[in-house]
Amino acid sequence: MTDFEKKANNAPGQEVVARLMDRRGFLKTLAAAGAGAAIGSNALLRETLAQKAPPSRGNFKPTDLHFSIEEQYRPVSLLAENCVELRDGFDTLASATNYQTLSPAPEGDAGSATFGSGKLQVSGDSYFALFKSDTGQRAPFTTIILDVERFAGSGGEHDAVYAGLVKDADNYVVAWYDDAKKQAGFDVVVDGAVNSLGTVEVDLPAPARFAFVLNENLVISLSDTGDGFEHLLRRNVEELVDLREPATLSEYKNGFGARASSGTIVLDGVEAGYYGEVGVRDENIVTYSDGTPFIEDGKLYFTQTNAGVVGDGVYAGGAGVRAAHFGVYTLDLSDYAKLEEVGKIFFQRDGKLLGDHAGHVTYDEDTESFHVYASTWGDFRFEPDSGVQVSHVQVGGTNLLEGVHVLEADLLPIPTQTEVYDPHVARIRGDWWIGYVETRQSPFGRHYPVLAKASGPDFNDLTIVGKDPSVNSLPGRVYEGTKLQKVGGEWYVFVSGFGDYRIYDLGMNFVGNLDAPYLEGTIPHPMVVPIPEDGRTRWIMITFDGETYDGLGTTTRSNFYVMEAAEITRGYEFPPRPLP
Repeated sequence: MTDFEKKANNAPGQEVVARLMDRRGFLKTLAAAGAGAAIGSNALLRETLAQKAPPSRGNFKPTDLHFSIEEQYRPVSLLAENCVELRDGFDTLASATNYQTLSPAPEGDAGSATFGSGKLQVSGDSYFALFKSDTGQRAPFTTIILDVERFAGSGGEHDAVYAGLVKDADNYVVAWYDDAKKQAGFDVVVDGAVNSLGTVEVDLPAPARFAFVLNENLVISLSDTGDGFEHLLRRNVEELVDLREPATLSEYKNGFGARASSGTIVLDGVEAGYYGEVGVRDENIVTYSDGTPFIEDGKLYFTQTNAGVVGDGVYAGGAGVRAAHFGVYTLDLSDYAKLEEVGKIFFQRDGKLLGDHAGHVTYDEDTESFHVYASTWGDFRFEPDSGVQVSHVQVGGTNLLEGVHVLEADLLPIPTQTEVYDPHVARIRGDWWIGYVETRQSPFGRHYPVLAKASGPDFNDLTIVGKDPSVNSLPGRVYEGTKLQKVGGEWYVFVSGFGDYRIYDLGMNFVGNLDAPYLEGTIPHPMVVPIPEDGRTRWIMITFDGETYDGLGTTTRSNFYVMEAAEITRGYEFPPRPLP
C-alpha cells in the first residue's frame, strides 16, 4: 500500500476510499510536482478526497466492489518443483547404487554403464538397459524428464532412449525416442509381451530433453530441443495396465533406459516426481471454518485444479477432467506474480487412485482437523452412472497444505437426483452451510446454484435452503463456481455463468451482479477474498480464463488471474489470525 493510500484511508470518518485507477501514473506525478500540485492536477483524486463518507460497513455490499485485473499468467510446470522424488546429475560413481539395472528382451544384454563426471554412458553391441530407481509416486500423476547429451550415431536398427515407470524386465510402461528410426512411441510390456501403442515421426537432435508424463491412465511423451517442451504423442494404457490401482502403482518405479545396435549413448541427468500443471482453474481459498482465509507471512493459501497434458478433442469425452488433479498453492500478496505450489491432494475411492478436484479445504479449530470437500471428477466419463458427486473427508494430526497426501473420502449425502459439484463450505452462526452446483449432463448445460445447511460438516442432516434453476433460461445457461463469502458483515453466494457473476443472499434471493472483468472462453469462478492489513480490508479476486495452451496440445482452461477492487474497507472482514 502506498503512503498516499494509507493517508487517505486514515481520513476522519472515511470508511471506504476508492483507489486511483492509475496509481503508477499518480505516483510519478506526485514525485515530480509534489503532493499539492498532484492533487490539483488530478480530477479523480480531488473527487475522491472531497466525497462524503460512504455508507457504514454494515451497508457495504459486494455490488459496491469494482474489480480490475492486476496480474495474469499461465503456470506451466511438467514437474512439480516441491514434489520431486528423483534428481540425479550422474556426478559420482555412487549414482550407480541408486538403480537396479535390468536387461529386457529381446537383447537380454544391458551393455556397460559408466556413471560419473555428470554423465551416464551406456555402451556395447546390441544392448537394451533399463535403470529402475527406488522412487515412485503414490498417485498416477508422474513426470520423468531425461537429459540426452548424445545418441550412439553408429547406424543399425536401434539408437533409442526410454523414460517411464518400471516394475521389472518383463513389466514396464515407457515412452521412447529412436534416433535411428526418427520416431517416438510407447511400449507397455506386460509379462514379457510387448504392446506398442503407435508411433509418431519426429527428429530429436541431441542435446535434448525427453519426457514421459502420466495423467491418470493417459501417457504423454514430450520433447524439448531448447525452445520448451512440445507434445509428441498421447495414449491410454488402461486396458493393458491400470495404474490407478494402488497395489499395481506401488510396484512401478521411476525409470529410464538406453538401447542401441552398437556404440555409446550418453545421458547427463534425470528428474522424476509428481506432475505439475499446464494451466489452472477452480480456485478456492483455504479457510478456517468461519471463513477466515489462511494467510501466513504475507502469503494466501488456496487450492486449484491442475490441468493435465491432454490432446485436442479429449475434454468433451471426460479425459481432460480425469487428467487433472488437486494442487495446494500460495500467492504472495505483495507480488501477485509469485505463485508457488506447495502440496498435492489425491483421493482413493472405490479401489482407485484418483485426481478428484474442484473442491474446498477448511480447518475446524474445535476438532483441530481439516475438512476436504471435492468434486469426483477423477473417474468421470460422459456415460450412464458416471456422474460427478461431492465427497468429504476429515483429517486430523497432519498438515494437509504441504507435501503429497492421498485421502479416502466418502460421498456427501446430498438429497438430489442430479449430479453435483463445486462445493464451498462455511460455518455461519453455528450452522454448516454448503454451496454447490446441481447439473444434468443430458441435456448438457443445465447447471444452477444450490445452497444448503446442516448441523455438522458431514452434512448428514442437510436441508436445502434454496436453489436457482431459473438461470438456465438466461443467456449464460451454465452457472457454476459456487463461493460463500462475507462482505460488509453479511454472507453471500457467488456464482458465474458465461457472461456475468451473480450474487445471492443466504435465502438464495438474487442481489445483483459483481463488477469484475468477465474472462472469455470459460466460466471464471468468482473467488472474492478479503485481505486484512493495517486495520483495513483489501479485496482481491482470483480466477481463470479459457485460453488453450497450443504448445502442449491441451484443450483445458488455463491462465491464472488476480483482480483487485478499487475499494478498501476500514476494519477487518476477518481479523488476521495465525495458522494452526
